[in-house]
Amino acid sequence: LAGEGPKEPGPPAVLAEHLPRNQIAGDLAKKMPGAFLATLIRDPVARCLSAFYFFSVSLKSKEPTEAAKVSYIKSCSDRAQIDFSAVEPALAPSAVMASFDFVAVTERFDESLLVLAKKLNVSQADVLYRRAKESGDSQFNGHALVEH
Repeated sequence: LAGEGPKEPGPPAVLAEHLPRNQIAGDLAKKMPGAFLATLIRDPVARCLSAFYFFSVSLKSKEPTEAAKVSYIKSCSDRAQIDFSAVEPALAPSAVMASFDFVAVTERFDESLLVLAKKLNVSQADVLYRRAKESGDSQFNGHALVEH
């Protein structure tokens, strides 16, 4: 409003990070105590292949041969998502998932948003979104994201 000076910034309304939870847990607890915690989980093979295409193909220009894909998948940990989402190491998957208020599924993103809207008691219009990127259509730090 006219005549009002700048307002002091309040606590963040949304904090989105692409970092392991154990690296942000302390900061999150201080900045947003009692925050609604949500995460996304993904099919482990799809997640691993996506990492292969991003790190090996898009960033390092490696050929996406079947042998290269199989080798990369064999190197992926079956606990990758659990360890990434855990506040402390070696927690059981059920304990990690129970520590979130909401767990969405990447392969069912649209449906997950409808469930989230219901859980938060907001309208479906409140969870509308537009995709930020598609493989084959976007770039990251000057590297084309290879379609897969």
